[in-house]
Amino acid sequence: MEAALELLQQPVFTLNLKPDSGGSLDFGIVDHSKHKGTLVEAKANSEIASWTVDAVTLSAGKAKVTQKMLFDTGGGDTMLADGKFVTDYWKQVSGNMYQDGSWIFPCNSKLPDVKLKIKCTVFERENYLNERLRDWNFGIYHAQAPLEECLPKSIFERLMTAMVDPTRGLSEHDSLPMLNAKTGERLMAIPSPNVLRFSRSRFRALIAEADPCLSKYGFEDGTAVTGSIVIGAEGANSKVREYLLGPEEAALQQLPLLGIGAVESLPADISRKIREINDLYFVSYHPEGVCAFMALHDVPDSNKPETWKWMYSLTWNDKAVKREPPVGPEAIKQEWIFWAEKLAEPFRSAYLAPLPDATLWCDRLAEWRTIPWDNQNGRVTLAGDAAHPMTYHRGQGLNNAIHDALNLCNALDEHHAKGVPISKALAVYEKEMQDRGRAAVISSGENSLMVHDWEQLKKSPIFTMGLGPLGKKGRD
Repeated sequence: MEAALELLQQPVFTLNLKPDSGGSLDFGIVDHSKHKGTLVEAKANSEIASWTVDAVTLSAGKAKVTQKMLFDTGGGDTMLADGKFVTDYWKQVSGNMYQDGSWIFPCNSKLPDVKLKIKCTVFERENYLNERLRDWNFGIYHAQAPLEECLPKSIFERLMTAMVDPTRGLSEHDSLPMLNAKTGERLMAIPSPNVLRFSRSRFRALIAEADPCLSKYGFEDGTAVTGSIVIGAEGANSKVREYLLGPEEAALQQLPLLGIGAVESLPADISRKIREINDLYFVSYHPEGVCAFMALHDVPDSNKPETWKWMYSLTWNDKAVKREPPVGPEAIKQEWIFWAEKLAEPFRSAYLAPLPDATLWCDRLAEWRTIPWDNQNGRVTLAGDAAHPMTYHRGQGLNNAIHDALNLCNALDEHHAKGVPISKALAVYEKEMQDRGRAAVISSGENSLMVHDWEQLKKSPIFTMGLGPLGKKGRD
């Protein structure tokens, strides 16, 4: 290696090892197409000949160890861990056998994930999982890779069970049809290849299995909990954001947009017609300023369309159309009818059919344009909607939150496993997240206002950029 240094672009080499397929060994370069997430550096111990890194914490199922770790680039093992950890690991693998210095196991055995272990406690406002009656669904358009990195393999492999239709599978040809709500004609379609569309309640139930001990902790009664860092990820009305910035600077900015939502089933004939438009979702825009979105929510029986549930949304600019906000269940229902009557068939029938018994929710849309905060020398930070609450007409909120989750985990790993000061690790995380989050908030807000203005509709970010992250276009 030393003899070849002057011939290399960089004094590095990289190993890319893949399960059940050939890998590669690169000298002098780091090919970023061969990895996910952010690369981090760990200082190697040069006192011995082997590649050694101090204080690495690993966990796999019930096995856990914090130790000096040897990385062997010449043999079959790439990480040589403590003997007890290895023994505890293989105890969890059915059919394993130790023979001639190696562990042998059947090819169909399930192997536990090996993870860096960072202790944390999750504080949940609900008394039990999915206590909230309101349910909805959401799409992951450009955060599939970081989602996979965030979840244990055993959970990720079961993600399809949380999909709105677990039997549907993924498709590279998925798209979001955009229609004229007055005539029903197609305006365009936004590509959304391999979109993951999850039921919120089923998704939460699945990922909770990774940590089944989620509990509610009441802080308003004076209860105090001590920890090394607080991560505010408690949504748009974040109390942690208010603590960091004060009530005025942390306050949501109300927008002149109102929305009514519902999750309801339909008569079989209407349900079948709606799914013929697109079997996952579609959005329609009306020249008079209403946006109507429908998405499949649940498919209890694929052969019985009357059992399928749909998520509905109607939004409008109440300032532009000069209509008073509805107050109370009856006024909300009448507002729903007012806009539904303007829709072309079969949208009109689909929106009117669930009445009069439908449960409708009405909200004013709001945003908070991310600004930097003092993280108390690395002791308090934000993520997700707490850091960048935005409108939903381009589906960017959750996708950005997943990117936050992965980047924050990498920052904590930098501190926990590699000794980087927490203030420095969080500064790197926050700079990227705040810049990205603020841009997404502004773009989403502008998009929401524009899609309710027929003259501006086709200039909106959803038409010009699609569902991808900022700077990446996608349309047909």
